Formats: sequence, structure tokens, C-alpha cells
Amino acid sequence: MSESSTNLNNFVLSEENYQLFSEYLGWSDREAIFQHVSQVRDKALNVFQFYIVSEFKLLRMKTHPFYPSLLALSKKREDLKLLDLGCCFGADLRKLSLDGFPAGNLTGLDISTDFLELGYELFKDKDTSPTKFISADILSDDWPTKVAGLEFDIIYLGSFLHLFSQSQQEKILERVSHLLKPNGILFGRNLGSGEKEPICYMSERLKGERFFYTPQLLTETLKSLGFGDIDVVTIPKEQLEDFQNGTTRSSVHPFLIYTAVKNGV
Repeated sequence: MSESSTNLNNFVLSEENYQLFSEYLGWSDREAIFQHVSQVRDKALNVFQFYIVSEFKLLRMKTHPFYPSLLALSKKREDLKLLDLGCCFGADLRKLSLDGFPAGNLTGLDISTDFLELGYELFKDKDTSPTKFISADILSDDWPTKVAGLEFDIIYLGSFLHLFSQSQQEKILERVSHLLKPNGILFGRNLGSGEKEPICYMSERLKGERFFYTPQLLTETLKSLGFGDIDVVTIPKEQLEDFQNGTTRSSVHPFLIYTAVKNGV
């Protein structure tokens, strides 16, 4: 068996994922880990064939430049609360808890109940994890009811915004702002435009419009919604291999990596 991966039906499990599941599940048998993950992945592909699912690109949050600061903040403030919006299986949150962030202060939210349940199956922690997982649609009319009473110090948006139209993204960011405490931090990543103008097109797969911000327009949008200390960095498509943990993926769009602070009252 390869030291870095096992391959079955063209599926390769990365070394970092072996380490994640070995540490979280307490398993040392690499073949058992691979078989378990592969079975859950096959179920997930019946829900939606996202790239993140087919290639099992689970750990994105830890590649964000803000991540070390996030861990440092969690050590200074034990009451720090974080929301991962569009969390899929919740792998980033499990990794965050392994890295020292109190699991009981973490919340994951996804529109798909299937993904959340598969996350419990994947990590075998439905009856033991103190992390809260919520199924809700941030664009729905009942959103305020779903998140009533919730407030966070930090919110993460990972590869999420670019699935929507411009008007939908603005609504999402506005609702995110309402969930953040004053001086709360928003950080995330999404595909952006490598041109001077934003990109907008209809997606057959998603059955809707997709909109890719330019760094300037994303900055202006965040500012208009009450955010300050905004930092937007473009990761050119040529550098995506390094940014995505040494894996190669062809892309015609760069990633926008950003942090912003909600203005205090």
C-alpha cells in the first residue's frame, strides 16, 4: 500500500486526510480508514457531485492566512464562538477542534441535511460531538427563525459565495453581518474574477446564475454592509496548486481570500 494514498476506482485519499481520520477516529489501520471514507464518499456523490466531494478536498479552512490567528484567539478567549456557513461534512470544524478550538463553541450550518448526517457517519460522532450542526437555507424566508438567538464572534465562508448570483451574495453577506457580534470577524475564500470586471454566467449544473467578484467590488460590497479592516488577496490560478495543499486542479478563475471586521456599535 502506498504510504501517501490508497487508490480504489480512481479515488485517492490524501495523506492529510489519513492523518485527520486517524487522529479523530483513533484508528491506525490505513486500509480501514480508506474503506470507511470511500463508502461515505460514494453515498455523498449520490447527493451532489461537487468537486469537494468527488476529490474529497475536506480541509480548506486551515489554508487560510487567518487560521493561525484564529487558533491564537481561541487560546486567549475560551468563549469565542465560530460559525462555518456551508460546512458540508463539517470536516474543517472537526480539524479546528483537534487543533485546540473548543468543540462546544463551534457551529456548522449547511442547507443539506444529507451532508450533515454523512458528516456524523464519516466522523462517527453523532452522539458524542459537542459541536452544533444546523440545516438551514440562508436565503429562505424562515432563516430568521432558524438562527434566532444565535450570535458569533467569527464566521467562515469557505468556497460558498461563488455558488450564487450577485443579489443572492449580497443578501447572504447582509444576513451574515446580522449574525456577527460588533467587531466580529468574517473570513473566507471564493472564486473571483481575474479580469477588470466581475464575471456573471448561468450554471446548468446549479440551475442558476453565478457571480464572481473582483477584489475591488468585494471590498466595496463588504464596506457597504458595515465591514471595515477589509483585506482581499487574489490567489492567481497559476498558484492554486500550492494553495490547495499540493494538489493540481485546472481553473480559469483565481481565488479571493478575505478577512473583514464588522464595525463596532
